[in-house]
Amino acid sequence: MTTSLTWTCNSCVPCVGCGIDSEHIDRFVQWENSKPDFLPFVFTKSEKSYCKKLSIPAVGLCAAFCTKEALRKALHNPYNFTDCEFFYSDDPKKCRFNISEDLAALFPDLSYTVKILSPVVLHKKSRGNGNVDTKAGWIKNHVTAIVHAFETL
Repeated sequence: MTTSLTWTCNSCVPCVGCGIDSEHIDRFVQWENSKPDFLPFVFTKSEKSYCKKLSIPAVGLCAAFCTKEALRKALHNPYNFTDCEFFYSDDPKKCRFNISEDLAALFPDLSYTVKILSPVVLHKKSRGNGNVDTKAGWIKNHVTAIVHAFETL
């Protein structure tokens, strides 16, 4: 199966960077029930608290991580991941993206757009014997974040 994805942006300002990151949600399941101080250099306390309240916390953690990594790629520079917060929602209009004043000061002439694609890859659940369990349906196993950085006029 081939997956193709095209995203266009019609903006009157120059796009100075685009970052894309995609991760397996399974990587984040281990932190769903962790103590509040897990990964202190990646997620803020607010993000961790918010994600723990989601029906599937690993999806929120994965989306937040992908957004931070995509932003790093769009900026072409490393930054402190806790200077960026992303709060995932199944409703794209309710997702929230915040950057700290410190990070904004490093890139004062930029604005950002964030697009979360979940899932971009779909797999059917297997019974373990190679047969597909059609009753189990489809599972989401990836989150992808796309961040564009634009010059502000």
